[in-house]
Amino acid sequence: MAAAAVIRQTAARWVTRQVNRAAIVACDPAMCSLLHSSGFPAANLVPVLPDTTDPLGADLVMATAVVRNQFGRRLTRVYAPLAIARFGTGNLRIDVRQV
Repeated sequence: MAAAAVIRQTAARWVTRQVNRAAIVACDPAMCSLLHSSGFPAANLVPVLPDTTDPLGADLVMATAVVRNQFGRRLTRVYAPLAIARFGTGNLRIDVRQV
């Protein structure tokens, strides 16, 4: 299994086990799909699509490379400054960030 897939699965399992099921989680479509297949309620997942301007309304953001690239520095400076968990390194890193 590729390193990226292992990191995504590890992050999804952590969220499924550690995050309240009532939390709203913003994530890229692939991460949302993986979270849902790991048992997180689909109704509480908000896909970050190319036209999404901000993750407001979410409690957490799954900061994958796609999400970091889309929001740039605003992600950590404005929307979700606190990383509560981190998986992987470099461009493969996924941060679970609190909004």
